[in-house]
Amino acid sequence: MPQTNEKSMAGCYGPELDYDGYLQFLHDCVKLNIMADEHGDERFATCIWGHPGIGKTSVIGSLKNVPVKWHGKEYPGFDVRDVPIAQFEEMGDLHGMPCKHVSMYLPEDPEKSKRWVPVDLMDAFLEEGWHKDLNAGMVTKYAPPDWVPLEPHPTIILFDDWNRASGRILNGIMQLIQNNGMVSWKLPPGCMIFMTGNPDEQDYLVSSIDPAMLTRMRSATLVWGKESSSQWAIWAHANRVHGSIISFAVKFHEAMIGSFRTNPRTIAEFGRAMQCLGCPESGAMSLNLLRQAESLLDKETVAQISTFIRSGMKEVWTPEKILSDATEAVKHFEKLLKGKEPRMDAVSIMLERVMAYCANTSPKKVEAPVKKENLHGLLCHGVIPRDLVMSFCRRLYHYQQSHKESPALEWIIGSKEMTKMIMDLHSR
Repeated sequence: MPQTNEKSMAGCYGPELDYDGYLQFLHDCVKLNIMADEHGDERFATCIWGHPGIGKTSVIGSLKNVPVKWHGKEYPGFDVRDVPIAQFEEMGDLHGMPCKHVSMYLPEDPEKSKRWVPVDLMDAFLEEGWHKDLNAGMVTKYAPPDWVPLEPHPTIILFDDWNRASGRILNGIMQLIQNNGMVSWKLPPGCMIFMTGNPDEQDYLVSSIDPAMLTRMRSATLVWGKESSSQWAIWAHANRVHGSIISFAVKFHEAMIGSFRTNPRTIAEFGRAMQCLGCPESGAMSLNLLRQAESLLDKETVAQISTFIRSGMKEVWTPEKILSDATEAVKHFEKLLKGKEPRMDAVSIMLERVMAYCANTSPKKVEAPVKKENLHGLLCHGVIPRDLVMSFCRRLYHYQQSHKESPALEWIIGSKEMTKMIMDLHSR
């Protein structure tokens, strides 16, 4: 079970999930809604609860890059439409714009061709040979908002921070959540609703959600735990976050959620500032970087990061340095593990960062094949305890299973001993 932080989780529902569990839950919800489409059943909305900045929205957004098969056709990913429902003020933002319509038909097939046409388009239809139905009056219909898809295809409507919307809007979308449409329009097949929400506590300006709404959706809660930092490290490596901040997240996962402003989002932004403004992997931070840290994070977090970078990370080599020379890497690991006080913390951090590197970098790139051989040499040497090596391989293997686009598994295949490890993992 993931470890929750000390902040209140009141107003959060469903199972508590780490990132791997969260991703699997989303994929399962997608499968269930696709099956509902195929059987003509109503699709269920899905809400992910949790504190700000831990990745609820970005993980849902990543589904735009996940291939999906719908009605026998392959799509490169979902059409994800982020709808800022908290900014809605009037029900017209949901219903759409009212528009007068007239009934028109084609003379060669009056009954089957009848359709309601906006008054503004009537002249264009007349020029195309359509006739106005003189027996039908004029009616008011609504043009759906531009975020509503018109054609059936795999689509996700994402209501981000939905419980920050006004009570009037929350009451108005109950029908949308239940029936996948409003009285004025309907979501097409293939379109499903996902939402994110914050806890119901005094720190957040949110509305309480009553059972009538909760029973119209699936709920799960994303929490931050030790496993989350490992997943975040992989994401951070691909998003220009400085290596020392990745090391900090791996070593002090509990510090990633602070008392007020500190969360993975603000720490990532500080990590990008370090990358942009320049900072060594270890040593004192400059005054301008400290100011950036204080602009984003709680004071206690700034002090902890500053101390960590200044005093403890000279032993942590970057992934590029570890993989550039297997002989030197083995010597370094031997020094850390066979000293009077073994530095397992530094070893664990380096393995996490190598994993993040492998999950994001293809070994087919320039110089990478040499690095792949060096990785095999390090893992197969015996200097790193066997259980840590097996754990490293196991996690790369499982990451590949849930992230098909990742080159993770390519790094640990190609030698007899590494292949044997993979086969052992696959058989378990």
